[in-house]
Amino acid sequence: IAKADDKPLWSLLAEYFNPEEPAMRVPVYASGGHYHSSGGMGALTDELMSYLDLGYQRIKIKIGGAPLIEDMARVEAALSVVGSGDNLAVDLNASLGADMADDWLDALASFGLAWVEEPVDPLDFALQAALANRHESPMATGENLFSMADARNLIRHGGLRPERDILQ
Repeated sequence: IAKADDKPLWSLLAEYFNPEEPAMRVPVYASGGHYHSSGGMGALTDELMSYLDLGYQRIKIKIGGAPLIEDMARVEAALSVVGSGDNLAVDLNASLGADMADDWLDALASFGLAWVEEPVDPLDFALQAALANRHESPMATGENLFSMADARNLIRHGGLRPERDILQ
């Protein structure tokens, strides 16, 4: 419908769900910051600058595919571009197990990130809940769940904190 009406989807949804205030703003972010085979940190910061040039304020980058010290350098480089932890989220793509998750979340805590996405397998509700109990950083998870039952169990047993965490 949005394409047929030549409208951005956010505008159509705002009109439908909030007809009294259809021009409300919807927060969005650019997702990128993948690992580049060449170019190193320069390629990462150039990519993030291109998102800022497009008008994005918040950006999400991928981490968890390199050793902790290397990925912390990626986070620092990204922060040098976006300026504040509120403008940066990281996506670990469920790359951490119980043996490493606390170390990574401890290292990320000082950055004040917008959120830490999928530090662990989204179906490991017990580990997700334990991490949410031990760490203050906002967490996001759930995008890889494919059933209502899984989403319901994540909400019931995953330790998500409604005032802070993001159910995707």
